[in-house]
Amino acid sequence: MKNILYLFVALFLFISCDHELDNTPDTNKGTALASFKLGEKAIIEKATFNEESIDFVLDIVTRDNFTSAPVYVSYNDGIAVEFDQITSISSTVSFDKGSIENVLGTLNIVDGDKFTFTVPYFVLNTNDTIRPTTVYTTIEKDENGIEKEVQVTVDNTTLNVDKLSIFDQYITYYVACDSKIEGNYTLTFTGEGGAGLGFLEAYNVTIENVTIDRISPIEYSVSNCMGSLMEHYYAPYGGATIKGNFLDICGEFKPSAAISDGWYPITYSNGVVGADGIITVGVENKFGDYGTMVYTPAN
Repeated sequence: MKNILYLFVALFLFISCDHELDNTPDTNKGTALASFKLGEKAIIEKATFNEESIDFVLDIVTRDNFTSAPVYVSYNDGIAVEFDQITSISSTVSFDKGSIENVLGTLNIVDGDKFTFTVPYFVLNTNDTIRPTTVYTTIEKDENGIEKEVQVTVDNTTLNVDKLSIFDQYITYYVACDSKIEGNYTLTFTGEGGAGLGFLEAYNVTIENVTIDRISPIEYSVSNCMGSLMEHYYAPYGGATIKGNFLDICGEFKPSAAISDGWYPITYSNGVVGADGIITVGVENKFGDYGTMVYTPAN
């Protein structure tokens, strides 16, 4: 299986890299801004990762006299180390489990892991020039972290990135299964609430128009992930509808980061994405309120 993604690198711009780098090149030699074109989902199937390589294409689009650029790789947001050097304006970078372990060491890869490739800097040549105008496609994230394609024009009058904060310098491949759970849902909550007020009573509700929006190939933003229980019982004290981000890791549904009810972290358990698209997950807060949430696709 070949997954082809295109990385477009624009010279003359700068934005800080999100990943700690090992042996970072001298920034006085120039900086680069990397962004990836949306295309095939960046999914690695663990069962075939040992036997099959994955490719992406790196194009240098704003340099007339290109010399070289390093490509870094990190594992689960760890320190990034140099994986490859590209020396032409269009290069195919291939990787598999063996080649990654050659630079990162032996890895115990499990579903949910991720590999991030970064192109942070070029080595400048004194004869380098900027092409007059380059238009290319990159990724923009909205306030909820949802990705979409945009076209950007970079030219030799661009002096800063004040209005170009949409760029990413990396692409992440997830070890997981294909995931397609974004959409509108009806949420059914069955449980008990009120424990933080000194009592516990049945709390059973059905909530329409709950949205699950894609953030990454396996991560989603969920607009209601406690059945509005905190708002129902604790609104006078600041309780509100709980939102959070969840991962779909080959049918396991769990938070990608801690989710708080405004006072304490919430515990989620036994989250499952069924073959029919119905999502079930248990929830409990520190007060003792608890329940089971069932998300049923609206269409």
